[in-house]
Amino acid sequence: MQDAFQEAIIKYYPDFTILDIASLRKKRIIYAKQVTDRSGLYLVPYPETEALNHQGPIPIWYKKLQSECTIGPNQVLISPLEKPINKSLPTSHIPNDSTKIYYRH
Repeated sequence: MQDAFQEAIIKYYPDFTILDIASLRKKRIIYAKQVTDRSGLYLVPYPETEALNHQGPIPIWYKKLQSECTIGPNQVLISPLEKPINKSLPTSHIPNDSTKIYYRH
């Protein structure tokens, strides 16, 4: 199972046009984590994204994210990114409680 932050941005956000995808590629925005804060709850302001170049007008794909995926001036995501819960944690068969003494039979 892949981390939500490592998922492609087009999987989480509105239907981008071919021009939007070309702009994302040109700016080297691939993953959702490149446009959200660490918690995955907020869209970061465009100058704080991991876009390759912030010169010129704000791209249309970013405006779509703002209008279709966020609420309010703080740009809270309507559907926050969530890290998947790892249901199978690694286990060890070796006791690690230092207060007890274990004997091998």
